[in-house]
Amino acid sequence: RFNFQLPVPFSFAEKSRGSEHLVEPAISGILALPHSFGEIYLGETFSCFVSLANKSTTELQQVALKVEVRTEYNREPISEEKSIERLSAKQTLDKVVHYELKDTGMHILSCLALYTDPTGEKKHFKKFYKFQVNNPLKMKEKTHELAQGDIIVETQVQNATARMLYLESVRFIPGPQFEVFPFQEHSSSRALSASANEAAGVNEAGAGSEGSEAESGVRVASTSTIGDSTGLTSISDGSVTSVMGMASLGQLAYLKDGDVEQYMFRLRGKLSAAQLKRTSTLGRMEVVWKSAMGEKGKLQSNAVQRKLPAARQIDVSTVQVPPEVSLESPFQVTCLVANTSSKEQQLHLHFEQSPGRTGGFVFDGVSGRSLGTLKPHANQTFSFSLIALDTGIQKLNGLYFYDSISEQRLDAGPLADIFVQPAEEVDEVVNLSGSAKTKGACYLIFSVENAGCLLLHWSDKPIEGALAAFVPKVPVSRFKFTTNNGRAELIRDCGGVKVKRFYEGFTMFLKTAKSFDARFTHIMNLPMLPVAIFLSDGEQRVIKIPLGVPNAAGFEGIRAVAVLPALDPALNVRTMQTRMFQQIGEKAGATVAFDGGGTGRRSARAEVNFLKKPTVAVPSSAVEEIAEIS
Repeated sequence: RFNFQLPVPFSFAEKSRGSEHLVEPAISGILALPHSFGEIYLGETFSCFVSLANKSTTELQQVALKVEVRTEYNREPISEEKSIERLSAKQTLDKVVHYELKDTGMHILSCLALYTDPTGEKKHFKKFYKFQVNNPLKMKEKTHELAQGDIIVETQVQNATARMLYLESVRFIPGPQFEVFPFQEHSSSRALSASANEAAGVNEAGAGSEGSEAESGVRVASTSTIGDSTGLTSISDGSVTSVMGMASLGQLAYLKDGDVEQYMFRLRGKLSAAQLKRTSTLGRMEVVWKSAMGEKGKLQSNAVQRKLPAARQIDVSTVQVPPEVSLESPFQVTCLVANTSSKEQQLHLHFEQSPGRTGGFVFDGVSGRSLGTLKPHANQTFSFSLIALDTGIQKLNGLYFYDSISEQRLDAGPLADIFVQPAEEVDEVVNLSGSAKTKGACYLIFSVENAGCLLLHWSDKPIEGALAAFVPKVPVSRFKFTTNNGRAELIRDCGGVKVKRFYEGFTMFLKTAKSFDARFTHIMNLPMLPVAIFLSDGEQRVIKIPLGVPNAAGFEGIRAVAVLPALDPALNVRTMQTRMFQQIGEKAGATVAFDGGGTGRRSARAEVNFLKKPTVAVPSSAVEEIAEIS
């Protein structure tokens, strides 16, 4: 409250500096101001009662009161400069002014009184009062882009005041190019939660509970709930009041001094992927609160920006990709590639060979096919087929192009997050070589193509000329028996002088058999490359696998496998330390070590590359009779 008492003191010193006798007015006045406004914070409304009082015994005329607030950047009047004709003795002119605090830093409240004294002279009196406006909240934002084009905005809100704040709402106001989507909208809540956690990197806490589709903000690390049964209080405009799980007082959540709360919001663009990649502004955070005395405050953050990717020669985006697929089942992906350069490109589609670089996916088709000529700033849609080898949330990577004009490799980057579900068990059974009903088998065959190569061949019937075979412990997906006629390459260039590669291919087959917890049989040998298979178990025993006899024990307890030339006597012993077993086996042929027995990881099968080309098997002449696999 400000109390002006008029007329105010003045002197004639400026008019007659040489006068020794100053004439003082018969009436005097004082200005009463409070010593401090207390704590004032950005986003609150500054309210002030100003009283202009005539303490003299005479009447004043044309009295006006002007109040304004000055900051470093502007000055804004907060009261109308209307004068009254007369202000009688002992009478007051009162005003209540309000000002929404929009800037931090030093503020100056300026009060100007204007009046005409009884002699008709116009006079004015001005006083200033300085006060500091502080920021009540500290807000930090991070952005994380998901492969399917959605953006996760992660926000931390900290109470920077020395008092308790009662929050009414915390929401994200998206820019015109985006809209806020609820986390629960995704068909697989497990997939989205894992994607958000993987994108966030530093926060592994789960986010979200089931609720209405208007709920888009998710508070991390909740302790209790307020509002409705979902733990969220939604608002009518589709944005979110994200106070889920916060400590509450009635319907208001509160933050104590120094408390930090964390929120996540999921944004989706309204424009095409190419247009959104040029948009950096995402929107703003808005927090509404009340103080202990009920004063209301509202604060919006600065515009949340994301870092735009560097300019590239091509831009690849997904047009159609399934959010969920089944393990080991082919699925289709459609993409759009745009030439963002000023030069013509001749693109060839490729896919990484190693599943470790592709998110556990392998290419189902011919890699290296030409997409034709792409003019500058033109685009083209293309499709390809993939097969997933690992379950869970997988990030699709590994797609790249080769420009035959510039002779450059152009990587597409991450394309999508795909949820891979376990494959359903197959109920079909087949009769193999007249034996009891089984679920098919995987055979190892040799082909003279590609300077000699070893291949896997999944079949319901015996394969003539197969070197070995294994029967999985559980049924496998039918696509293995139908895709590429059931064939998958293990290793090539192993039929000439590079004999060691042939032994390595044999160990890869055995490693694949272990990944299926299978029993295997060494059926026959190639006349020009006969081999012997040795196993080393946990008791350091060396076991030689007889030719044509099924290995009934499988790989239970086996620590290492060695494949040597059939006539090499290096491992013809009963016991040997596993490390020495590996060293001798590697020197004479090839070895592979296991993790101490048990079922291996199915990802071991990721070493194979699916082919479209047919293979040529060695004829069955001059080979031994194929043993029955039971």
